[in-house]
Amino acid sequence: MSAEWIVGIAVGVIAIVTAVISVVRWIVSVAGKVKDTDNELSKVADDLLQTRADITDDLNQLRHSVKNERQRIDALDQQHTRTVERVVKVEATLEALKQGQDRIERGQEKGFDTLAQSIREIRMVAPKT
Repeated sequence: MSAEWIVGIAVGVIAIVTAVISVVRWIVSVAGKVKDTDNELSKVADDLLQTRADITDDLNQLRHSVKNERQRIDALDQQHTRTVERVVKVEATLEALKQGQDRIERGQEKGFDTLAQSIREIRMVAPKT
C-alpha cells in the first residue's frame, strides 16, 4: 500500500465522518424544530381547550338566561290570561247590571203607572154620605 493510497483512504474516512456529523447535526436541528413545533402545538391545543371551556360556560349561562326569560314570559302569559278572564267577568257583570237596571226601570214605570191609576181611582171614589 502506498502512502498516497492511505492518505486517500484517510481523507475519504474524514469526509465520511464529516458528512455523518453534518447529517447528525441536521437531524438534531430538525428534532429541535419538531420539539419547538410540538411545544407550539401544545400551546395552541391548550388555548383551544380553554376557548372551548369558555364557550361552554357562555353557552350554559345563555341557556340559563333563556330558561329564566322563558319562565318570565310564561308568567306574563298566565297573568295576561287571568287579566282577560277578569275583564270578561267584569263585562258579564256590567251586562247583568244593565239588564237589572232596565228591569228596575220597567218595574218603576209600571209601578208609577199603577200608582197613577190608583190615585185616579181614589179621586173618583166619592166619600160615603
